[in-house]
Amino acid sequence: MIRPNLEAEGHAEWLTDAFEFVELAVDPDAQGIGIGRRLHDDLLDSVSQTTALLSTGQQESPASRLYRSSGWIPLVSDFQYQSGGERTVIMGLDLPAWRESR
Repeated sequence: MIRPNLEAEGHAEWLTDAFEFVELAVDPDAQGIGIGRRLHDDLLDSVSQTTALLSTGQQESPASRLYRSSGWIPLVSDFQYQSGGERTVIMGLDLPAWRESR
């Protein structure tokens, strides 16, 4: 479903060897103490792919701040999985570069 949008934005190469980062959630009462970052990093340390892709809401949130501070870059903005659904941003992470920067 996201392939046509990534291709239209000139980002088809992100799909070649991609890990799909689907769901990461931390209870709001436990946010802000590094749990999300540890989960994020531990998960990505265990994958062999060269890129990772995720979608997150376009609004500023703890999740979007975590992703940006971890090196994720926006690839497609204003994306909707279904008509009338939440508008999201598709983000990508170059995993070898991310590992090297840590």
